[in-house]
Amino acid sequence: MKDRASHVSRETPRGWKSEIDATLYDIARFFSKVAVGKDHECWEWRGRTRKRGYGEMSHKGVPTAAHRFSLSLVVGPLEDPSIVVRHKCDNPRCVNPNHLETGTHQENMADRQIRDRTARGEQNGRAKVTPDIVRKIRADTRSAVEIAPEYGLTDTAVRYIKRRVTWAHISDNDPDPHQ
Repeated sequence: MKDRASHVSRETPRGWKSEIDATLYDIARFFSKVAVGKDHECWEWRGRTRKRGYGEMSHKGVPTAAHRFSLSLVVGPLEDPSIVVRHKCDNPRCVNPNHLETGTHQENMADRQIRDRTARGEQNGRAKVTPDIVRKIRADTRSAVEIAPEYGLTDTAVRYIKRRVTWAHISDNDPDPHQ
C-alpha cells in the first residue's frame, strides 16, 4: 500500500521540478523549518530561500517550492502544470495554507498589478533614468537618435519614453518628489 496519493512529477514554468508524494517523515521535516503561528498569521519559512525570497526545500532530491508543498498537503497534488500557488498575504516566505490559493499565471500577475508589487521606474534595479530625466526627454524636441547618447540610452528607449510605452506613470507636470 502506498503512503499517500499518487506520485506527481512535472516541470514548473521556471524549470523547477515539483514532486509531491509526502511521507510522515517529509511532513515532519517540512514543519521543522516552519514558524507556525495562528491560523490568520503568516507561517514563516525558516529554511533556504530562492532568489526572490520564496522558500525552497529538497523533496526526494528535487528542489521544491515550500509554499507549493504546503498547499499540496492540504488540497492534494497539484497535477496541472499551469496551476500556480498564489500568496494572498504577499509574503514569499509564508507557507500557511490559509494564505495560499491556486490560480493561473495571469491571475498571479493581475494580483501583482492590483497590489502595486510591480517594480517600475526607479524601483526596477535595471532602470537607467529617473523621473526627472524622463521629463527632460519628453520635453526635448530633438530626435530620439540625437537624445539617446546624452543619457546612455538607445534611440528605441527614448522613443518608448516619449510615447509613454515605458515610464507611463510619470506625469510631465508633477515635480520629482526626490528634489
